[in-house]
Amino acid sequence: MKRLGNTIGLLCLIGLLYLPIRAFIDEMDGPKTDPLLIIYVDEWKKDMKDNNIDYSHFYNIKSIQITHNLGSHGLADERYRTIHISDTIISMGDATMRNAIYHELGHYVFSLEHPKKHCIMYKDNLGNDYYKYNWPTLKSNYINKILNI
Repeated sequence: MKRLGNTIGLLCLIGLLYLPIRAFIDEMDGPKTDPLLIIYVDEWKKDMKDNNIDYSHFYNIKSIQITHNLGSHGLADERYRTIHISDTIISMGDATMRNAIYHELGHYVFSLEHPKKHCIMYKDNLGNDYYKYNWPTLKSNYINKILNI
């Protein structure tokens, strides 16, 4: 009977430790990301790795999600550790969605501000065609900006 009690106690202890350990492991994997945005987040991470950029603050983000009625194209909310991408971005095209992810991650991870010239961090949407045809230059300038922080 004592052995059964010890076994039950051990199982309870394992159960109590499981949740915090699981939460820690989940955070190590990165934020919970909307399936429509994963491809762009993975591309951003690859670009950071390829350029030897420390993006460890990325792992503080809890979620990257599509949000309805956001009022802007995106929002990096450090208080709630969430990046919101507006649902209106989805219909604007792949290049616009990619730009929105890079833009909001630029705010959250590197504290990048909105400049006055057209670039990934520009405050207004420049249109899917603009992002599509200018992406190599936009991305190069973005990475150089991060490298020079």
